[in-house]
Amino acid sequence: MTTLLDETQPLPFEPGKGPFRIKGVAYMGHLEYVAQTAPGGVEAMLRGFRDPRLAEFFQQRFLPASWYDIIPLVVSGHVCARQCSTTFSSFVRARSKFQAALDISGIHRFLLKLASPAMVITRLPALQSQYIDFHGRGEAQMIEPGLAILSRAQLPQIFGRWFSVVNDTYAEAVLVTAGAQNVLIRSDISMPDKHVHGLPSVQFRCEVRWD
Repeated sequence: MTTLLDETQPLPFEPGKGPFRIKGVAYMGHLEYVAQTAPGGVEAMLRGFRDPRLAEFFQQRFLPASWYDIIPLVVSGHVCARQCSTTFSSFVRARSKFQAALDISGIHRFLLKLASPAMVITRLPALQSQYIDFHGRGEAQMIEPGLAILSRAQLPQIFGRWFSVVNDTYAEAVLVTAGAQNVLIRSDISMPDKHVHGLPSVQFRCEVRWD
């Protein structure tokens, strides 16, 4: 089974029918970001898909609180990276900063206004669970002041690079908003885990430091 989601290999599930899901608010943020920043906007993105089923998937109306197959969103990162003449990681990082800014000024505004950096980082897995519906649960542990470990078991390997960039970018954004300085984040994806829905999974670990 493929470990990539860039359309160079067959997708593991038909678009829209994958078992791994994300809230529609993420799709809405993605489309807004592409419309504002990517050359040619959303129409150019749709033309960039090699699989016409993915372009069709993106033309539906997304509702913020509804769940949708996450695979088209991850694939679109590769398409949009080509569109923007950048790398997949660079595009996803910029896109995630945009989403974090939207959330910080919107759905997470009151939480971050009253929370310390330690409270924010230990709540991050719970915030992620509001966005993504994967098999394994995320955990957070404070090791000492200014040091936390985030982890997630049974992360589907095909989402490893995408999740790592999104997690690191979002964690930095919410920490800085909560008053943290000199944020340093180091993520690692290793150790094969149990298969999830027929796909190999890995264990994710993230070390977060701040002043």
